[in-house]
Amino acid sequence: MCGGRGEGKTDPLSIARLRLIIETQMEMAYGKADWLTGMDADVLDAFPAQELVRISPRQVPRDWPRRWREAGGKLQEDGRMIALKTDGIWKRLSRFGNPYPPFDFRSGMGVEDIDRAEAEALGLLGPDDVLMPNVAEHEEMLAASMRGISPELRQDLKQMLEETVKAPAGRDTPNKVEIVQDESGADVLRVVTPRSATVIQPGAWRQLQALMPGIQREDLRALASARGSSSVDVRLDEQGGVVLDVRDADRSAMRSISQDAFGRVVISNDSFYLRAADRGRQQSARTLERQVQAARRLGVSYLRTHAALAPAEGGVRRVNGAVVWPRFGYDGPLEPSLAAQAAADLGVEVTTVQELLKEPGGWDWWKVNAQPLDLIFNVAENSKSSTILHDYLRRKDDAAV
Repeated sequence: MCGGRGEGKTDPLSIARLRLIIETQMEMAYGKADWLTGMDADVLDAFPAQELVRISPRQVPRDWPRRWREAGGKLQEDGRMIALKTDGIWKRLSRFGNPYPPFDFRSGMGVEDIDRAEAEALGLLGPDDVLMPNVAEHEEMLAASMRGISPELRQDLKQMLEETVKAPAGRDTPNKVEIVQDESGADVLRVVTPRSATVIQPGAWRQLQALMPGIQREDLRALASARGSSSVDVRLDEQGGVVLDVRDADRSAMRSISQDAFGRVVISNDSFYLRAADRGRQQSARTLERQVQAARRLGVSYLRTHAALAPAEGGVRRVNGAVVWPRFGYDGPLEPSLAAQAAADLGVEVTTVQELLKEPGGWDWWKVNAQPLDLIFNVAENSKSSTILHDYLRRKDDAAV
């Protein structure tokens, strides 16, 4: 694809083409991950159609309504381009033959979900129609060949493209550019895109809608405390609750959503593991903040967790939830023996963790004497838990400035 002109020189046009290939490959990886999520049976039933929309401006935009008609699509009365997700128009519309964005090089076009009520009102399907997902694999663009590019310029080109293909909006982990060998032994330049799919198992979406009416697919990642690079597996547990299993290169988490004995919706933060090198950077607090905001918006009453604690090894606690989570606003009753010890050491009578932390010397005492315990976080906007979390993050932001 790329050719050289003279020793130590690379055709600028070839570099531009290489950049275009890499950018498109990156878009395609994200487009396919989102498309696979939309093809889950439950999600497809709730959001059976999608609309072709512009997501970024172009100086000279293509005539997409014309291309839509030429691909066999029908424009709505207001000019919108909407079709069922299973409609063949999406593949016909694509320059690459894929049913997901990008549909052309640097098109600036993407898709937005259309819910079932609107799809039925538009006459795209009837109330009793059931769509069958089609998730057959589709060819993706290959990595870009380095043929013809001089060895001394390859690293410079790699560095230049790394600036081009950093993580797009909504993704926390940057893409990586690397030079590798293909099956024939030829050098190729490719983008390593972090996996970021959300996979919803059958039945889980309907249960989520029953627990939290109005929930949207994009809410799942916030409720799960997932970053842009995380994969999220959504499934039902044996009791009919919904489990959110989050996996990432440097951390993992498990959440479950259910109702308590009083019918209140509750999220159980069952586990959260962060790579040791990334601790102490407010990642846990920021993750909790996003989860709390989404939970509050969707009518969740509270979060709960069992804050575990492991003995220190080499001066480091690898499991330290009992120390960390109370600092962010979680609260719970102290064991009577622990409350009695605090009274003897500090000269104060306290019954909960937050009462202890408010006392002079309470935080230092807790770091030494903490024990595993069950904790609650009230997600209401003006609750004690939310206020503590807000104040903690504000202090960290002020200190950083």
